[in-house]
Amino acid sequence: MVQRILLLGGLFLALFYALVFLPLCERVSALELPVGQSWANLLRTRLVGTTADGLNTSPLDLHLRELELAAARLGTLSNTLAVRLGFSSATEAKMRRSFQLVDYQNERQLRQEELLASAAAAGVTVSPQVWNGYPEYSTDMANPELLWGHLTVAHESAMLAIRCGITNLASLNARPPRPILQSEAGKPIGFEMPVTINATGPWQAVKRFLASLPVRQGDPLPLGLPEISPNKPVLYLDRILLRKDVPEKPESARIEVRITGVRFFNP
Repeated sequence: MVQRILLLGGLFLALFYALVFLPLCERVSALELPVGQSWANLLRTRLVGTTADGLNTSPLDLHLRELELAAARLGTLSNTLAVRLGFSSATEAKMRRSFQLVDYQNERQLRQEELLASAAAAGVTVSPQVWNGYPEYSTDMANPELLWGHLTVAHESAMLAIRCGITNLASLNARPPRPILQSEAGKPIGFEMPVTINATGPWQAVKRFLASLPVRQGDPLPLGLPEISPNKPVLYLDRILLRKDVPEKPESARIEVRITGVRFFNP
């Protein structure tokens, strides 16, 4: 009985060797050939080359340095763009600090008083709806510190309209901030702060207002544009509706615009 088992076991091992092990060895040998060729090609890429400045270096090292240089330039461009699109240093500092409601309410009141004085000096009519449209705090806000930026967008937009010659501010409405997403599931990289303004004024004043929205202090001013406030950020025109005011005033236009300021988070 034992001999029969040993005989069968030996026969099984012989069959396994012939039918399984040997074919596997042949497949492994066949696979080693392209791997060896790939390895040889990789070694050939490590041959020393010469750069334009006469330094001997590996092509892979050269490509790595080129990628690092491109990444550094991209970082510099991103920082420059963030500064260009961002708010003034004073507003940014307020948004980085812990939000204090009393400080914000005081600032909101001061900005409204400034707008009222400027409107009175320029002979501009301001509807009560404008004062109610300035951004207000609510307990359900996830990012109350953004109120500082939103207040700047609303106030500087209204002040710009007055400086451009708008004769009537009918309404101002600060819309809820909108997150800027890189992807559907990603975290926001910043926020848009939209404000809607309804106003009336001469066509030339409306044109000046629209042309001044993206301008910051220090930018070259096209002829006819007013001086720009140091606190004014870059403002984007999101939506616009233009129409004639009344038939008796063909030179007057009524404008409804949605303006957006942008704040990106620091990387």
